[in-house]
Amino acid sequence: MGSVIVNGVRYNTDAAQMVAEDAVAVELGMTVLVRGTVDAGLQSGTATHVLSVPELRGPVTSVNAVAGWFELMGMRVSVDEATLYAGLTGLDALKAGQAVQVHAIPEASGRMRATRVQWLASAATQRTWGTVQGLNRSAKSFQVNGLTVSYAQATFAAGWAAASLVDGVPVYVRGTPAAGGGFMASEIRRAHGLPGSTDAPVALLGIVTDYASLQSFVLQGVRVNAASAKVTGGPATSIGNGVKLDVVGRMVQGELVAERLRIRHVPGTGGPVVFEAIGPVAQYQSLASFRVNGQPSNASGSDVAFVNGTASNMRNGVKVRVFGSKVIDGVLIVTQVEFL
Repeated sequence: MGSVIVNGVRYNTDAAQMVAEDAVAVELGMTVLVRGTVDAGLQSGTATHVLSVPELRGPVTSVNAVAGWFELMGMRVSVDEATLYAGLTGLDALKAGQAVQVHAIPEASGRMRATRVQWLASAATQRTWGTVQGLNRSAKSFQVNGLTVSYAQATFAAGWAAASLVDGVPVYVRGTPAAGGGFMASEIRRAHGLPGSTDAPVALLGIVTDYASLQSFVLQGVRVNAASAKVTGGPATSIGNGVKLDVVGRMVQGELVAERLRIRHVPGTGGPVVFEAIGPVAQYQSLASFRVNGQPSNASGSDVAFVNGTASNMRNGVKVRVFGSKVIDGVLIVTQVEFL
């Protein structure tokens, strides 16, 4: 059985269509859109589609490791203790001019919070993400985060069309820099939206903005009411603007009514981070090199705990759940292996 855990909900992916754009496979830290069914308790579900699209891809223009941010594609991107790095040891290793691919979630004031930063040898094709502004159908152009995008030569993904472009709609844009500082789009994909139907289940990760109380705040542009939610990961009093949350609940008249809320990160406090991968072992070479559900993993450490089995049971096809608190150069450093 293969599965992914997204925002506190575990989805079986045995029959799912898995698509990871500009990547070999879906890996830890990548932002994803999961469609499927969820049980009544909003604990587990079955995915039919899993789509991962990086929000940003291009050369870094500046880095401030002390303040915890870098810039690319006209966007300032912050990091926290849960940000994963692939091909990099951390933000200190990132330099202006290097190419990176970034998975991130929106913060306030048009900024982003990185969930995964991957080093690239080059980025001839670049990406940006944001809402359409200043749409000009005659010139076939619009702006995203102050960047002028020409869509005259663009294709539209997933059955979308140029006629559907309107100001305010969120989009992923793939393309190349154009003369004069513009951007020539080669592909435009509409960013995911939430279901509008009443009682539709939703699991959402985001950064809190417009916080008034647990009964009223915004997560990724969605109004949330968590007054009756079970809160884990820290005291409810620590929730406010800038805090990263997992929220699981149901849509009611355009509002996400939370049933569970997990505090993922409070700025300035840090805190333990646990990463997990579930599925059959594949590409097994040794305890130091194998994959679980596509995630490169290393369980060769002397302190690794094995549950329901021993290290000698590790081989291709064995179903496991692996845990770790570090991902180095894209590899999960495993601290526990549980045989399923």
